[in-house]
Amino acid sequence: MPRESDPQVVFDKLFRSPLRNPKARKELGSILDSVKDNADFLARRIGMEDKQTLEEFYTIVRETEKKLEVRTKSQIQTGDFNSFERPPVGGNLDQQSKSMLDIIALALWTDSTRVISYMLGNDNSRLVFDFLGITEQHHYLSHFFRNYSTDNVTKLNKINLWHIQKYVYLLNKLKTFKDGAGTLLDNTVVHFGSGMGHSDIHAGAQIPHIMAGGKGIIKTGRYVKHSRPQPVHAMLHSLLHQFGVNCKSFQGKKETMGGLADSNYEHYVEKKIVTFLKADKKAIKLQGKLRLTSDITKPRLHLMDIEGIGTVKIEVPFGTFNKISLAFYCEKNVYIEGSGAKKGNEWHISNIRKITEIK
Repeated sequence: MPRESDPQVVFDKLFRSPLRNPKARKELGSILDSVKDNADFLARRIGMEDKQTLEEFYTIVRETEKKLEVRTKSQIQTGDFNSFERPPVGGNLDQQSKSMLDIIALALWTDSTRVISYMLGNDNSRLVFDFLGITEQHHYLSHFFRNYSTDNVTKLNKINLWHIQKYVYLLNKLKTFKDGAGTLLDNTVVHFGSGMGHSDIHAGAQIPHIMAGGKGIIKTGRYVKHSRPQPVHAMLHSLLHQFGVNCKSFQGKKETMGGLADSNYEHYVEKKIVTFLKADKKAIKLQGKLRLTSDITKPRLHLMDIEGIGTVKIEVPFGTFNKISLAFYCEKNVYIEGSGAKKGNEWHISNIRKITEIK
């Protein structure tokens, strides 16, 4: 299905017939004008609680309309849409996304739809987040290992934070809507994720996901880590089951995933292993838990603590990092064979020929 990213078009499709001639939209005025008589008639015959709900609906719809009017005012005033030219500068993505999230909340609250997918950007996004003060393309910055600089990593973190803030914005928006005995968030599962587990090596495995809301559907307020990575289709298949959709497979797969609404799944338990480092003329062999440095100035640096030796520094070129998918071994017990040297009291690994997870 083709996506629609224009908030005004989405609003029109939800609440009135889309107009071929945008100039006619201005003549229509508010959608509330067309239902005023019926709404006034209804308001005289309903109780106080229902009347408050009706007034709340009026307020929210009108506020949404006003926000869209500000955003599209310059386009509507041009008048001649036959000669409309693409603007030299793109619209503000932050404002556009907030408008879309406002409409998403409104659409769910009015029961105009019960399923919504919203994509904040393409996987191969060439967007420039200029409203954040960033001039480089998101795609370029996402390759933070090969295009390393402290400045690039800082900018990528800024973009990642923006995405998380949009998720939080939607959750807070859904909290403001009363829905039955609770809020709209209570009655909505909001899933946030990505298409990649690691952007620099284009890997689609071990993808983290966040879920919120869904009272009685999912169990929130916790971090779920399975004993082994779970495929996304298994998670979505199980989520369908939680909604009472008894499908035997999803995306052609029969796998399901435990842990959405309970703790009945195989938990990850970190195993205690013997750590060591052995070096000879042929190779350096070491075993321990691999971790990523917290130093933002050294995103290529990985570390391993060896008993009796100290912290071993592992920093390999991008070709090696990409070939062995080093990022996916972080926070795991591994056995490594490679080459390097001892500098002073520290061991430095500069190349890895073999890496194996110890299960």
